[in-house]
Amino acid sequence: MRCSRSLINSGALLLFAPAVTQAAFDRDPLNYGKIALHQYASASPAGEDVAGYSLEVSSIFHPDFIDFNPDVLAMIGWGAYSDTVDYQRFSALIGIPFESPAAIRFSQASRAYVAGGFEYQNADIGTNDRDTAPTVRIGVRERHGSFEVDVHGRLVAGDFDYWASAAAVHYPVTEGWDVFGGAELWDGDLGGVAGASARF
Repeated sequence: MRCSRSLINSGALLLFAPAVTQAAFDRDPLNYGKIALHQYASASPAGEDVAGYSLEVSSIFHPDFIDFNPDVLAMIGWGAYSDTVDYQRFSALIGIPFESPAAIRFSQASRAYVAGGFEYQNADIGTNDRDTAPTVRIGVRERHGSFEVDVHGRLVAGDFDYWASAAAVHYPVTEGWDVFGGAELWDGDLGGVAGASARF
């Protein structure tokens, strides 16, 4: 009896999964809020591994004061990390979303963007431990069957300049939520990321 119930539940889940996936992917992938956990292994033998978490909100809006009413992307992010010192960052960006060029598109459902703004960084290292500098971010979201792939990179200038890139796979668990996991490269340190995001 338990075996039969398990088979029934598994069958129902398989039947329900495509509907959840379709409903989730009907929403624009650039409208989301997410929380993520990060772990990086230092590229330097004398360095310390870095761990932390981050929050990010992304939303597309349509300004009424512009005649042709384009899509505008706003992104806000905050993160806190620690190794031998504590480090925080805050970023705010405005950009333009668009359909991915055919040259870099691997699926029919593909959304890309480019955004610019600033990033504030605070590191507990004594003097000159704060910096605000320009930042540029590019990315693409592509649907592949039941999964969605998110690839992005950002370049930050200033005293704490760095390049970071990430690739993650998202899997919807309900119409409005998905879980994700992937790899990141931050200023030469390789790491992993996992978390959950809500679509709206």
